[in-house]
Amino acid sequence: MFHIATEEEIKSGKTTDIYFDRTVKILKAKGIIKKAKAEVRLKGFPQDWEWGILAGIEEIAELLKGLPVDVYCMDEGTVFNKYQPVLVIDGLYPDYCVYETALLGFLCQASGIATKAARCKRAAGDRLLISFGARRMHPAITPMVERNAFIGGCDGVSAIKSAELLREDPSGTIPHALVLMFGDSAEAVKAFNEVIEPKVKRVCLVDTFCDEKFESIKAAEVMGDKLFGVRIDTPGSRRGDLLEICREVRWELDYRGYKNVKIIVSGGINESEIERLNEVVDGYGVGTAISGASTIDFSFDIMEIEGKPIAKRGKKSGSKQVYRCKSCFNYTVAPRHEKIGKCNCGGENESLLKPLIKNGKVVRTLPKPQDIRKYVLEQIRKMTILLCIIAVLSIFTSQYTKAQDDERIKKGKEAYEKFCSVCHGETGTGDGTGAVISGILPRDLTDKAYMSLLSDEEIVKIIRYGEDAFPHLQKPGQGRKISESKGLDIVYYLRTIAIDKGPLKGPSPQERAKRFEEPMERGRIYYLRYCSPCHGISGDGKGWAARGLVGKPAALNDPVLMSKFTKQDILAHVKGLKKKEDRRMPIFGRAITNDMVNVIASYVKSLSAISDR
Repeated sequence: MFHIATEEEIKSGKTTDIYFDRTVKILKAKGIIKKAKAEVRLKGFPQDWEWGILAGIEEIAELLKGLPVDVYCMDEGTVFNKYQPVLVIDGLYPDYCVYETALLGFLCQASGIATKAARCKRAAGDRLLISFGARRMHPAITPMVERNAFIGGCDGVSAIKSAELLREDPSGTIPHALVLMFGDSAEAVKAFNEVIEPKVKRVCLVDTFCDEKFESIKAAEVMGDKLFGVRIDTPGSRRGDLLEICREVRWELDYRGYKNVKIIVSGGINESEIERLNEVVDGYGVGTAISGASTIDFSFDIMEIEGKPIAKRGKKSGSKQVYRCKSCFNYTVAPRHEKIGKCNCGGENESLLKPLIKNGKVVRTLPKPQDIRKYVLEQIRKMTILLCIIAVLSIFTSQYTKAQDDERIKKGKEAYEKFCSVCHGETGTGDGTGAVISGILPRDLTDKAYMSLLSDEEIVKIIRYGEDAFPHLQKPGQGRKISESKGLDIVYYLRTIAIDKGPLKGPSPQERAKRFEEPMERGRIYYLRYCSPCHGISGDGKGWAARGLVGKPAALNDPVLMSKFTKQDILAHVKGLKKKEDRRMPIFGRAITNDMVNVIASYVKSLSAISDR
């Protein structure tokens, strides 16, 4: 017996997964008969594919006709992308539940084969492409395999029944068996010429006994103008560099005047090999790469029940429509009840989900395979043209963008040198003269690990507003000196000088901001900002601003001295509440709030290890 399901068994639901059959029994037993919409869509393509060719629609129509359902789908042969519904079915869920398995099987395999064929045809261009994959698949599905290879772009198919259903002549050359029987490739092709009807092209297989170029020469000399081409099907163990073999054959044939003889290659051919061999090859016989193509892993999901949007996690609920721009091929998925206007490019958008079945009746004229193939090739041609245009534009755009980048980097560097380098240094490492004088080391702006944690907008705010916007920083803002655009220019420049210096050392910007919530950290920051210029970073009274003063600032790290002062005394000094004759400090007034003084006082006490009182 052949291990296959009949058409009747498929249509009766015998090929479904058992849990669907049980689901129907449960729903009917519990009286849950609800109307539901379900959609077929793709989450991701196999391998490196970026688009697919929808196939299997004719078999879907055959499967679902007669059921009380409505079906909407893209035309067979339509180029689709991931996350796009390609088919929608609407009806009472128990009426179509058991067909999910078969429906996905039809679409997944057919679309995978058609897509691979289309990719091979796009690689081959105008060169001949024949499907040789019948022997790699179960014979019961050979016509399905080769139909989809054909609509995907193959120029012909090799199996008799497949060609018959397509209303095409089967394509093929001669097998090694015939050459072996005759003992000579030239004699075999001579016999082929004498027996087989003239409309079949004469192609000689030239790798059975001898070197390919010598057998090609011999076949050309024996057949003359009747020889259409030579086929190279050299086994992998003897192949070597197939491209170089083809070059040799082409040279020898051309040198002897047989420039019209085509070179056809078969055996382990895929799209990447086609692209490599196009230089000298005129046609390809592709087998397993197409017939054994990866399936398109569609899923079938409910997205609406009784008119209300609902879907499982990871899926978008509600009825949808897929639109495609006729000009630029841009796709848009939108709620079905929303109408969209023209594409951003100005082109007209067309709806891709169209009625296929209405209440069990097929309402669309199903196109011939030849028309589907033509539609596929038109789309591929348009996609290829668009990709070429995009590639050309990208070259000009990249050149223009580079010029813009260079100009912006130059402007950013000039602004950096004027406003930032005095502290951060000429190279951005934090060794500017301002840093040397103050003793407070600015941030190393070339540390990529740290800079990558700040957005462009955050850095601009730091440059313009400094500690006013980020109180945990010891950086004055530049205010009106630097505009928003000039700040962005500086950031643009800073991004170019940031380099990988290993893992982040010290706290991140976010961690530093979080630490500022602690009173002692706030006291440290405020002390460095307002007090350290005179009293020094360590509190020794030797700050950079103290060098020109007649009276030296107090050494706040002196335990004996600081034991005489309470927090209220420090508050009075900082706020200017002391009598003039007792005060040598500048008056900060409203610049420092009482809360700021309190945390400063606590920090100052810590410098001398005196308890906070």
